[in-house]
Amino acid sequence: METARRASDLPWPELPGELAPALRAELPTLSAEIVDAIVEAVPVYRRPLRGEFAAGIRVGVDQSLQRFVDLVQDPSADVTAMHAIVRRLGAAEQRAGRPLEALQSAYRVGTRLSWRRLGRVASAAGCGPDDVQRLAEALFLYIEDLAALTVEGYAGAQAEQAGERARRRRAAAHALLADPQDAAALTDAAQQAGWEVPERLAVAVVTDDAAARRVARALGPAALVAGYGTALDVVVIWPDPDGPGRAAELRRALEDADAPAGIGPAVKATEAHRSLRLARRCLRLGSRGVIGASPWSADEHRAEVALGAAEFELDELARARLAPFDELRPSASGRLQETLLAWLRADGHRPTVAEMLHVHPQTVRYRMTQLRELLGDALDDPDARFEFELALRARALGVQPERRRR
Repeated sequence: METARRASDLPWPELPGELAPALRAELPTLSAEIVDAIVEAVPVYRRPLRGEFAAGIRVGVDQSLQRFVDLVQDPSADVTAMHAIVRRLGAAEQRAGRPLEALQSAYRVGTRLSWRRLGRVASAAGCGPDDVQRLAEALFLYIEDLAALTVEGYAGAQAEQAGERARRRRAAAHALLADPQDAAALTDAAQQAGWEVPERLAVAVVTDDAAARRVARALGPAALVAGYGTALDVVVIWPDPDGPGRAAELRRALEDADAPAGIGPAVKATEAHRSLRLARRCLRLGSRGVIGASPWSADEHRAEVALGAAEFELDELARARLAPFDELRPSASGRLQETLLAWLRADGHRPTVAEMLHVHPQTVRYRMTQLRELLGDALDDPDARFEFELALRARALGVQPERRRR
Protein backbone atom coordinates (compact mmCIF):
# COMPACT_ATOMS: atom_id res chain seq x y z
CA MET A 1 0.00 0.00 0.00
CA GLU A 2 1.27 3.49 -0.85
CA THR A 3 2.75 5.53 1.97
CA ALA A 4 1.05 8.91 2.32
CA ARG A 5 3.10 11.74 0.90
CA ARG A 6 2.80 15.09 2.68
CA ALA A 7 3.78 18.58 1.72
CA SER A 8 5.66 18.83 4.98
CA ASP A 9 8.14 16.36 3.44
CA LEU A 10 9.07 19.22 1.09
CA PRO A 11 10.82 22.44 2.13
CA TRP A 12 7.36 23.94 2.61
CA PRO A 13 7.31 27.70 3.32
CA GLU A 14 5.66 28.91 6.53
CA LEU A 15 2.46 30.82 5.70
CA PRO A 16 -0.13 32.58 7.87
CA GLY A 17 -2.99 30.18 8.49
CA GLU A 18 -5.61 32.94 8.21
CA LEU A 19 -4.72 33.26 4.53
CA ALA A 20 -6.48 29.98 3.68
CA PRO A 21 -10.12 31.19 4.00
CA ALA A 22 -9.44 34.15 1.69
CA LEU A 23 -7.86 31.86 -0.90
CA ARG A 24 -10.63 29.26 -0.65
CA ALA A 25 -13.28 31.84 -1.46
CA GLU A 26 -11.68 32.34 -4.87
CA LEU A 27 -11.52 28.70 -5.88
CA PRO A 28 -14.89 28.19 -7.67
CA THR A 29 -14.37 31.04 -10.14
CA LEU A 30 -10.62 30.37 -10.41
CA SER A 31 -11.26 26.72 -11.26
CA ALA A 32 -13.69 27.64 -14.05
CA GLU A 33 -11.26 30.23 -15.42
CA ILE A 34 -8.43 27.70 -15.50
CA VAL A 35 -10.54 25.09 -17.31
CA ASP A 36 -11.58 27.64 -19.96
CA ALA A 37 -7.99 28.82 -20.39
CA ILE A 38 -6.66 25.26 -20.79
CA VAL A 39 -9.25 24.47 -23.46
CA GLU A 40 -8.31 27.66 -25.29
CA ALA A 41 -4.52 27.40 -24.96
CA VAL A 42 -3.84 23.68 -25.49
CA PRO A 43 -4.88 22.46 -28.98
CA VAL A 44 -5.61 18.82 -28.05
CA TYR A 45 -8.14 19.98 -25.43
CA ARG A 46 -10.10 22.17 -27.87
CA ARG A 47 -13.26 20.11 -27.91
CA PRO A 48 -16.73 20.34 -26.33
CA LEU A 49 -16.49 19.82 -22.59
CA ARG A 50 -18.87 17.00 -21.87
CA GLY A 51 -18.88 13.45 -20.53
CA GLU A 52 -15.88 11.84 -18.84
CA PHE A 53 -13.44 14.16 -20.59
CA ALA A 54 -15.02 17.29 -19.07
CA ALA A 55 -15.45 15.63 -15.66
CA GLY A 56 -11.81 14.58 -15.62
CA ILE A 57 -10.51 18.08 -16.29
CA ARG A 58 -12.86 19.78 -13.83
CA VAL A 59 -12.24 17.29 -11.03
CA GLY A 60 -8.50 17.49 -11.55
CA VAL A 61 -8.44 21.29 -11.41
CA ASP A 62 -10.93 21.54 -8.49
CA GLN A 63 -9.15 18.94 -6.38
CA SER A 64 -5.70 20.37 -7.08
CA LEU A 65 -6.75 23.86 -5.94
CA GLN A 66 -8.61 22.56 -2.87
CA ARG A 67 -5.65 20.47 -1.70
CA PHE A 68 -3.27 23.38 -2.18
CA VAL A 69 -5.35 25.60 0.07
CA ASP A 70 -5.62 22.73 2.59
CA LEU A 71 -1.81 22.70 2.74
CA VAL A 72 -1.64 26.46 3.17
CA GLN A 73 -3.92 26.05 6.19
CA ASP A 74 -2.22 22.90 7.51
CA PRO A 75 1.09 21.73 5.94
CA SER A 76 0.61 18.30 7.56
CA ALA A 77 -2.63 17.62 5.65
CA ASP A 78 -2.75 14.18 4.03
CA VAL A 79 -2.59 14.56 0.23
CA THR A 80 -2.33 10.86 -0.64
CA ALA A 81 -5.78 10.85 -2.26
CA MET A 82 -4.87 13.88 -4.36
CA HIS A 83 -1.69 12.23 -5.51
CA ALA A 84 -3.66 9.16 -6.55
CA ILE A 85 -6.01 11.36 -8.60
CA VAL A 86 -3.09 13.03 -10.34
CA ARG A 87 -1.45 9.69 -11.17
CA ARG A 88 -4.75 8.46 -12.63
CA LEU A 89 -4.97 11.67 -14.65
CA GLY A 90 -1.54 10.99 -16.16
CA ALA A 91 -2.51 7.40 -16.93
CA ALA A 92 -5.81 8.49 -18.51
CA GLU A 93 -4.02 10.94 -20.78
CA GLN A 94 -1.65 8.24 -21.98
CA ARG A 95 -4.51 5.82 -22.68
CA ALA A 96 -6.37 8.56 -24.56
CA GLY A 97 -3.34 8.91 -26.82
CA ARG A 98 -2.60 12.51 -25.88
CA PRO A 99 1.03 13.60 -25.56
CA LEU A 100 2.53 14.29 -22.15
CA GLU A 101 3.51 17.76 -23.34
CA ALA A 102 -0.20 18.69 -23.59
CA LEU A 103 -0.73 17.93 -19.91
CA GLN A 104 2.43 19.80 -18.96
CA SER A 105 1.18 22.80 -20.96
CA ALA A 106 -2.08 22.63 -19.03
CA TYR A 107 -0.13 22.72 -15.76
CA ARG A 108 1.73 25.82 -16.93
CA VAL A 109 -1.55 27.56 -17.82
CA GLY A 110 -3.08 26.62 -14.48
CA THR A 111 -0.04 27.72 -12.50
CA ARG A 112 0.10 31.11 -14.22
CA LEU A 113 -3.57 31.88 -13.61
CA SER A 114 -3.48 30.53 -10.05
CA TRP A 115 -0.56 32.70 -9.11
CA ARG A 116 -2.07 35.80 -10.72
CA ARG A 117 -5.34 35.42 -8.75
CA LEU A 118 -4.01 34.05 -5.46
CA GLY A 119 -1.20 36.61 -5.33
CA ARG A 120 -3.74 39.43 -5.59
CA VAL A 121 -5.90 37.81 -2.90
CA ALA A 122 -2.93 37.47 -0.56
CA SER A 123 -1.99 41.13 -1.02
CA ALA A 124 -5.60 42.22 -0.49
CA ALA A 125 -5.72 40.12 2.71
CA GLY A 126 -2.86 42.19 4.14
CA CYS A 127 0.05 39.81 3.49
CA GLY A 128 3.40 41.51 3.23
CA PRO A 129 5.86 40.99 0.38
CA ASP A 130 7.65 38.17 2.25
CA ASP A 131 4.44 36.20 2.75
CA VAL A 132 3.40 36.76 -0.87
CA GLN A 133 6.78 35.48 -2.00
CA ARG A 134 6.45 32.42 0.24
CA LEU A 135 2.98 31.78 -1.20
CA ALA A 136 4.47 31.80 -4.69
CA GLU A 137 7.19 29.40 -3.58
CA ALA A 138 4.60 27.08 -2.03
CA LEU A 139 2.48 27.10 -5.19
CA PHE A 140 5.40 26.26 -7.46
CA LEU A 141 6.61 23.48 -5.15
CA TYR A 142 3.11 22.04 -5.09
CA ILE A 143 2.63 22.14 -8.87
CA GLU A 144 6.10 20.68 -9.43
CA ASP A 145 5.19 17.75 -7.18
CA LEU A 146 1.88 17.18 -8.99
CA ALA A 147 3.59 17.36 -12.39
CA ALA A 148 6.12 14.73 -11.33
CA LEU A 149 3.33 12.44 -10.12
CA THR A 150 1.48 12.93 -13.40
CA VAL A 151 4.57 11.82 -15.28
CA GLU A 152 4.69 8.72 -13.03
CA GLY A 153 1.10 7.88 -13.93
CA TYR A 154 1.71 8.48 -17.62
CA ALA A 155 4.87 6.33 -17.63
CA GLY A 156 3.14 3.61 -15.63
CA ALA A 157 0.33 3.43 -18.19
CA GLN A 158 2.90 3.29 -20.99
CA ALA A 159 4.67 0.38 -19.31
CA GLU A 160 1.36 -1.39 -18.73
CA GLN A 161 0.35 -0.88 -22.34
CA ALA A 162 3.73 -2.15 -23.57
CA GLY A 163 3.42 -5.18 -21.32
CA GLU A 164 -0.08 -5.92 -22.60
CA ARG A 165 1.07 -5.52 -26.20
CA ALA A 166 3.98 -7.90 -25.56
CA ARG A 167 1.59 -10.39 -23.91
CA ARG A 168 -0.75 -10.31 -26.90
CA ARG A 169 2.06 -10.73 -29.42
CA ARG A 170 3.44 -13.61 -27.35
CA ALA A 171 -0.01 -15.23 -27.37
CA ALA A 172 -0.17 -14.85 -31.15
CA ALA A 173 3.26 -16.46 -31.52
CA HIS A 174 2.26 -19.38 -29.31
CA ALA A 175 -0.97 -19.91 -31.26
CA LEU A 176 0.94 -19.80 -34.54
CA LEU A 177 3.62 -22.26 -33.44
CA ALA A 178 1.26 -24.74 -31.82
CA ASP A 179 1.24 -28.27 -33.21
CA PRO A 180 -1.53 -28.95 -34.03
CA GLN A 181 -2.54 -25.38 -34.83
CA ASP A 182 -6.00 -24.12 -33.81
CA ALA A 183 -7.12 -21.84 -36.65
CA ALA A 184 -9.80 -20.04 -34.62
CA ALA A 185 -7.47 -19.46 -31.68
CA LEU A 186 -4.77 -18.17 -34.01
CA THR A 187 -7.14 -15.75 -35.75
CA ASP A 188 -8.35 -14.39 -32.42
CA ALA A 189 -4.85 -14.06 -30.96
CA ALA A 190 -3.52 -12.35 -34.08
CA GLN A 191 -6.41 -9.86 -34.08
CA GLN A 192 -5.83 -9.11 -30.40
CA ALA A 193 -2.15 -8.48 -31.18
CA GLY A 194 -2.89 -6.35 -34.24
CA TRP A 195 -0.76 -8.70 -36.34
CA GLU A 196 -1.84 -10.11 -39.70
CA VAL A 197 -1.14 -13.80 -40.22
CA PRO A 198 0.84 -14.13 -43.49
CA GLU A 199 0.46 -16.88 -46.05
CA ARG A 200 4.12 -17.88 -45.68
CA LEU A 201 6.73 -17.24 -43.03
CA ALA A 202 10.08 -18.31 -41.65
CA VAL A 203 10.97 -18.81 -38.02
CA ALA A 204 14.34 -17.94 -36.52
CA VAL A 205 15.52 -18.78 -33.02
CA VAL A 206 17.98 -16.79 -30.91
CA THR A 207 19.16 -17.49 -27.37
CA ASP A 208 19.78 -13.94 -26.18
CA ASP A 209 16.96 -11.60 -25.08
CA ALA A 210 19.00 -8.45 -25.75
CA ALA A 211 19.82 -9.70 -29.25
CA ALA A 212 16.15 -10.45 -29.85
CA ARG A 213 15.24 -6.88 -28.91
CA ARG A 214 17.82 -5.59 -31.40
CA VAL A 215 16.33 -7.84 -34.08
CA ALA A 216 12.82 -6.59 -33.25
CA ARG A 217 13.93 -2.97 -33.59
CA ALA A 218 15.64 -3.68 -36.91
CA LEU A 219 12.73 -5.58 -38.45
CA GLY A 220 9.88 -3.47 -37.05
CA PRO A 221 6.35 -4.55 -36.06
CA ALA A 222 5.94 -6.87 -39.06
CA ALA A 223 8.19 -9.37 -37.27
CA LEU A 224 6.65 -11.21 -34.35
CA VAL A 225 9.33 -11.58 -31.66
CA ALA A 226 8.46 -13.43 -28.49
CA GLY A 227 9.75 -15.85 -25.91
CA TYR A 228 8.76 -19.42 -26.62
CA GLY A 229 9.54 -22.79 -25.06
CA THR A 230 12.52 -22.75 -22.76
CA ALA A 231 13.66 -19.60 -21.01
CA LEU A 232 16.56 -19.29 -23.43
CA ASP A 233 14.45 -19.52 -26.59
CA VAL A 234 13.27 -16.39 -28.40
CA VAL A 235 11.54 -16.84 -31.74
CA VAL A 236 11.46 -14.36 -34.61
CA ILE A 237 8.54 -14.97 -36.97
CA TRP A 238 9.24 -13.27 -40.30
CA PRO A 239 6.39 -12.89 -42.84
CA ASP A 240 6.80 -13.27 -46.61
CA PRO A 241 10.40 -14.59 -46.52
CA ASP A 242 10.25 -15.40 -50.25
CA GLY A 243 9.68 -11.76 -51.20
CA PRO A 244 12.43 -9.67 -52.84
CA GLY A 245 15.17 -8.99 -50.33
CA ARG A 246 13.16 -10.35 -47.41
CA ALA A 247 15.42 -13.29 -46.55
CA ALA A 248 18.46 -11.02 -46.75
CA GLU A 249 16.77 -8.52 -44.44
CA LEU A 250 16.17 -11.19 -41.81
CA ARG A 251 19.72 -12.51 -42.08
CA ARG A 252 21.16 -8.99 -41.84
CA ALA A 253 19.15 -8.25 -38.70
CA LEU A 254 20.31 -11.50 -37.09
CA GLU A 255 23.93 -10.85 -38.05
CA ASP A 256 23.81 -7.31 -36.65
CA ALA A 257 22.31 -8.61 -33.41
CA ASP A 258 25.57 -10.54 -32.93
CA ALA A 259 24.14 -13.61 -31.19
CA PRO A 260 23.85 -17.28 -32.23
CA ALA A 261 20.73 -17.82 -34.34
CA GLY A 262 19.14 -20.57 -36.41
CA ILE A 263 16.81 -19.89 -39.34
CA GLY A 264 14.11 -22.33 -40.39
CA PRO A 265 12.87 -22.69 -43.98
CA ALA A 266 10.04 -20.68 -45.53
CA VAL A 267 6.77 -22.54 -44.93
CA LYS A 268 3.02 -22.01 -45.02
CA ALA A 269 1.70 -20.37 -41.85
CA THR A 270 -0.01 -23.65 -40.96
CA GLU A 271 3.45 -25.30 -40.83
CA ALA A 272 5.15 -22.72 -38.64
CA HIS A 273 6.01 -25.40 -36.08
CA ARG A 274 8.09 -27.19 -38.74
CA SER A 275 10.15 -24.09 -39.48
CA LEU A 276 10.67 -23.66 -35.74
CA ARG A 277 11.82 -27.26 -35.31
CA LEU A 278 14.38 -26.96 -38.10
CA ALA A 279 15.58 -23.55 -36.85
CA ARG A 280 16.23 -25.09 -33.44
CA ARG A 281 18.06 -27.98 -35.04
CA CYS A 282 20.25 -25.55 -36.99
CA LEU A 283 21.01 -23.61 -33.83
CA ARG A 284 21.98 -26.79 -31.99
CA LEU A 285 24.26 -27.98 -34.78
CA GLY A 286 25.75 -24.55 -35.34
CA SER A 287 26.53 -24.19 -31.65
CA ARG A 288 28.71 -27.29 -31.99
CA GLY A 289 30.80 -25.46 -34.57
CA VAL A 290 30.19 -27.93 -37.41
CA ILE A 291 28.22 -25.89 -39.98
CA GLY A 292 29.98 -22.56 -40.36
CA ALA A 293 29.12 -19.14 -38.97
CA SER A 294 25.85 -17.87 -37.48
CA PRO A 295 23.12 -17.31 -38.46
CA TRP A 296 22.70 -20.92 -39.52
CA SER A 297 20.05 -21.55 -42.15
CA ALA A 298 18.21 -24.83 -42.65
CA ASP A 299 18.04 -24.08 -46.38
CA GLU A 300 21.84 -23.93 -46.57
CA HIS A 301 22.51 -27.04 -44.47
CA ARG A 302 19.77 -29.46 -45.48
CA ALA A 303 21.91 -32.62 -45.22
CA GLU A 304 23.29 -31.73 -41.80
CA VAL A 305 19.84 -30.82 -40.51
CA ALA A 306 18.40 -34.09 -41.83
CA LEU A 307 21.19 -36.06 -40.18
CA GLY A 308 20.70 -34.16 -36.94
CA ALA A 309 17.06 -35.26 -36.87
CA ALA A 310 18.10 -38.89 -36.47
CA GLU A 311 20.91 -38.38 -33.99
CA PHE A 312 20.09 -41.39 -31.82
CA GLU A 313 19.75 -43.71 -34.80
CA LEU A 314 22.98 -42.40 -36.31
CA ASP A 315 24.75 -43.02 -33.03
CA GLU A 316 23.67 -46.64 -33.21
CA LEU A 317 24.77 -46.86 -36.84
CA ALA A 318 28.14 -45.30 -36.02
CA ARG A 319 28.69 -47.74 -33.15
CA ALA A 320 28.12 -50.66 -35.53
CA ARG A 321 29.87 -49.52 -38.70
CA LEU A 322 32.86 -47.78 -37.08
CA ALA A 323 33.50 -50.47 -34.47
CA PRO A 324 36.63 -51.83 -36.31
CA PHE A 325 38.33 -48.47 -35.79
CA ASP A 326 38.07 -48.88 -32.01
CA GLU A 327 40.96 -51.38 -32.17
CA LEU A 328 43.33 -48.69 -33.47
CA ARG A 329 45.21 -45.92 -31.70
CA PRO A 330 43.13 -42.69 -31.71
CA SER A 331 45.53 -40.90 -34.06
CA ALA A 332 45.54 -43.76 -36.60
CA SER A 333 41.77 -44.17 -36.28
CA GLY A 334 41.23 -40.47 -36.99
CA ARG A 335 43.47 -40.48 -40.09
CA LEU A 336 41.83 -43.55 -41.57
CA GLN A 337 38.29 -42.32 -40.91
CA GLU A 338 39.14 -38.99 -42.53
CA THR A 339 40.57 -40.82 -45.55
CA LEU A 340 37.56 -43.11 -45.84
CA LEU A 341 35.11 -40.20 -45.84
CA ALA A 342 37.13 -38.38 -48.52
CA TRP A 343 37.33 -41.59 -50.59
CA LEU A 344 33.56 -42.02 -50.38
CA ARG A 345 32.92 -38.40 -51.34
CA ALA A 346 35.36 -38.60 -54.27
CA ASP A 347 33.84 -41.87 -55.49
CA GLY A 348 37.19 -43.60 -55.05
CA HIS A 349 39.18 -41.20 -57.26
CA ARG A 350 42.60 -41.26 -55.59
CA PRO A 351 44.01 -37.92 -56.93
CA THR A 352 40.88 -36.11 -55.74
CA VAL A 353 41.19 -37.76 -52.32
CA ALA A 354 44.83 -36.68 -52.10
CA GLU A 355 43.85 -33.10 -52.99
CA MET A 356 41.07 -33.06 -50.42
CA LEU A 357 43.40 -34.31 -47.68
CA HIS A 358 46.46 -32.33 -48.83
CA VAL A 359 48.59 -35.50 -48.95
CA HIS A 360 50.49 -37.39 -51.64
CA PRO A 361 48.49 -39.93 -53.73
CA GLN A 362 50.86 -42.63 -52.53
CA THR A 363 49.79 -41.84 -48.97
CA VAL A 364 46.19 -42.34 -50.02
CA ARG A 365 47.11 -45.69 -51.61
CA TYR A 366 48.82 -46.81 -48.39
CA ARG A 367 45.88 -45.78 -46.22
CA MET A 368 43.35 -47.44 -48.51
CA THR A 369 45.35 -50.67 -48.21
CA GLN A 370 45.02 -50.36 -44.42
CA LEU A 371 41.29 -49.68 -44.74
CA ARG A 372 40.77 -52.79 -46.92
CA GLU A 373 42.59 -54.88 -44.35
CA LEU A 374 40.40 -53.35 -41.61
CA LEU A 375 37.02 -53.36 -43.35
CA GLY A 376 37.36 -56.10 -46.01
CA ASP A 377 34.68 -56.61 -48.64
CA ALA A 378 32.41 -53.98 -47.03
CA LEU A 379 34.18 -51.34 -49.13
CA ASP A 380 32.77 -52.98 -52.27
CA ASP A 381 29.19 -53.16 -50.96
CA PRO A 382 27.09 -50.11 -52.01
CA ASP A 383 24.85 -50.36 -48.95
CA ALA A 384 27.83 -50.62 -46.61
CA ARG A 385 29.53 -47.64 -48.27
CA PHE A 386 26.34 -45.59 -47.81
CA GLU A 387 26.22 -46.54 -44.13
CA PHE A 388 29.92 -45.72 -43.70
CA GLU A 389 29.32 -42.24 -45.11
CA LEU A 390 26.30 -41.66 -42.89
CA ALA A 391 28.26 -42.78 -39.84
CA LEU A 392 31.28 -40.62 -40.69
CA ARG A 393 29.12 -37.55 -41.42
CA ALA A 394 27.36 -38.12 -38.11
CA ARG A 395 30.76 -38.18 -36.43
CA ALA A 396 31.56 -34.82 -38.06
CA LEU A 397 28.33 -33.45 -36.56
CA GLY A 398 29.42 -34.48 -33.10
CA VAL A 399 27.78 -37.89 -32.82
CA GLN A 400 30.53 -39.95 -31.23
CA PRO A 401 30.22 -43.73 -30.70
CA GLU A 402 31.73 -44.83 -27.40
CA ARG A 403 35.04 -46.63 -27.72
CA ARG A 404 35.05 -50.20 -26.52
CA ARG A 405 37.37 -50.99 -23.67
CA ARG A 406 40.11 -53.44 -24.52
